[in-house]
Amino acid sequence: MSNGVFYVQRSGCQWEMMLHDLPPYTTVYKYFQKWQRFDLWQQMYDKISQQLHSELGKYEDSSVAIADYQAVKTTEKIPRSTVSMVVKKLKRINAML
Repeated sequence: MSNGVFYVQRSGCQWEMMLHDLPPYTTVYKYFQKWQRFDLWQQMYDKISQQLHSELGKYEDSSVAIADYQAVKTTEKIPRSTVSMVVKKLKRINAML
């Protein structure tokens, strides 16, 4: 049953579009709902998270926070003469057309 649930979650497909070599989607969906009612998914996540933290030597109750910033400037000031030169060239090209 879990393979069917994992397939739907990973592929993002609808329950009715599960592969035919898996159990019937109605059965898999019933198990999914039952496990969800018993909070099994959260328990699994918590257990895996704790194991991973202990393997990595991290605190078991820690959470991850990522801060990202852009170190490279995206816009640089272009000298005015360069801009005016490009504009003049574009005007000449448009005049020729």
